[in-house]
Amino acid sequence: MVDFELGFDALAKTIIKPDGKIVGVGRATDRVCLIRLNEGGTFDESFGSGGKIIIDIPGFWEYATDVEFQNDGKLLIAGHIHKEWTPLGAADKVLLIRLNFDGGYDNSFGNNGIVITDFPNTVEGEPRVEILPDMSFIVLCRIGLPVSAPEFGLIKYLPSGAIDTTFGTQGLVMTDVSEFNDSPQELLIQPDGKILAAGTLIDGFPEDYELVRYLPNGNLDEDFGENGIVITDLADGESTSNLALLPDGKIVLGGTANWDLTILRYHPDGKLDSDFGINGVVVSEITNKQRGGNITLVGQNIFQTATLEALDNHNKHIILGFSSDGAVNTFFAEEGVLNFDNPGYFYESGIEPALFQNDGKMIIGAYATDSIPQAIINGNTIYYSPDIFLIRFTNDTISTSSAETILNGFEPKVFPNPTSGKLFFDEQCNPILDCIETIEICTMNGIQIYSKKIAPNEATIYLPDQLVNGIYILKMVSSSGLFSRKIHIQR
Repeated sequence: MVDFELGFDALAKTIIKPDGKIVGVGRATDRVCLIRLNEGGTFDESFGSGGKIIIDIPGFWEYATDVEFQNDGKLLIAGHIHKEWTPLGAADKVLLIRLNFDGGYDNSFGNNGIVITDFPNTVEGEPRVEILPDMSFIVLCRIGLPVSAPEFGLIKYLPSGAIDTTFGTQGLVMTDVSEFNDSPQELLIQPDGKILAAGTLIDGFPEDYELVRYLPNGNLDEDFGENGIVITDLADGESTSNLALLPDGKIVLGGTANWDLTILRYHPDGKLDSDFGINGVVVSEITNKQRGGNITLVGQNIFQTATLEALDNHNKHIILGFSSDGAVNTFFAEEGVLNFDNPGYFYESGIEPALFQNDGKMIIGAYATDSIPQAIINGNTIYYSPDIFLIRFTNDTISTSSAETILNGFEPKVFPNPTSGKLFFDEQCNPILDCIETIEICTMNGIQIYSKKIAPNEATIYLPDQLVNGIYILKMVSSSGLFSRKIHIQR
C-alpha cells in the first residue's frame, strides 16, 4: 500500500521500465504524485524522496493521467491542470512534466521541466501521450469551447516541449467525431506512424465506441472506416477503456457495455473481425456491474481487468484470460478467471491493465480505503482517503502456458541486458540450444520486425544495426514451444 497522506491517492498509469523498476503516476488529492519501486516492490530510494514524488504548482490543482519513458531514461508525464476552486473540467489545460532519472526536473524541457498548453477559448482535459522515434510526441486530449460539445484533440510537441506548428493547424488537430460529446481515452502510434485514437460517444450517458485514425501529418486516414472514423454501437452504455495492436495490424479494444465487459477486434481498415468472438465481439457478464475492462496483450493472448462492484462496498477485482480467437483461455488461473480482493479494505476501484515483469509475474494496480464512508455532502458520498495498492501474482498463479512454454523444462536466459547489439545464452541453456530453430525480435506491441533461423548450438545472437535504442521482445521458437523475454537495446 502507498499513502501520500494528503487524502485521495490514486494511480492513473503504471509502467515497467527496461531495468525492471516500476513507475506509477496519478493524484494525491489535488497534486501530481509519482512512485518508483524496485522490481521486488520496495521503494527505490534513489528516486525523489524515498521513492515518492509530489508535484504541487501553487494556485492550481493538477492530476497526472499518463506516463511514458524515453529512450534516454527520462520520464514524460501528461496530465491536466486547472485553477483552484473551479469545477473539474471547466478550465482544464494540458500539463506536461519531464523528469530526469533521479526524479529531478529536466530543465531543458519547457519552463524548468514543465509545459502548460493553453489554446485560446478552449478547454483541454484527460490527456494521453505517445513518444515518436525522433523523441517528439503526440498528446491526445478532450478539447472544445467551454459551451460546446468536446471533441478529439491532437497536439504535437517537439522534444523541447515546444508545439510543432507544422502539425495540423499550428500544432493542433480537432476532430468532431459525432454530434454529441466525444470523450477520447486512449492513444497509440502504429509502426507505420499512423495515429490511432479511441474514445466514447456520450449523449448524456456513454453510448458508443469511437475509433479515429490519422496520418502522421494529422490528416484523417480515409482508408480507415468512414473518412477515418469508426463508431461501434453494440447496445447502450458502451464505454472505451484502452487499446492494443496485434502484430498483423489488427486493433483490439477493451471496455464495457451495459456494465458487462467487452473486447472488440477490428481489421486494420476498421471493420470488425468476424474470426474473433461473435462477429468480432466478446462479452463477459460476471456480476450485475463491472467497471474497467482494460486489456493487455501477451503474444496473441488477451488479459482483461475489471472491478466487480458489490452492494456491501467490499468490491472485488477480476482478471480474465482469452485466447487469440476470443475463447476463454482455460490455462489461465481457474478456467480463465482470477478473482481477488484486498482483505479489510472497501471501495476497491481504479484497476489498471495487467503488467508483466521479465520473469512473467503479473502486477495489478488499483486503490482502496480501509474506512467506511465519512459523510454525504450535497448528495455525494465522501470517503476517507483511499490509498494506492499494487499486487503481484506468481507464475504459478497466472499460468499462461497456452501462450508461452518453457522449453524442455528450461528457462532460457540471455545477457547482457541492456545490450549494445550482441546477446549470449546462459550456460544453462545448452541442453535446449539444439532445438531452437528461429529467433524473432518484436516491438512491445507484438509487431515482428526481425526474424532469423539459427544453427544448432548457436549460442550468440547478433542484433541487426537498424534496431534503434528501445525495448523489444526476443522470442525463441522451437518445435516444442516458445519462450520470450524483454530486451533493452542501448547502443
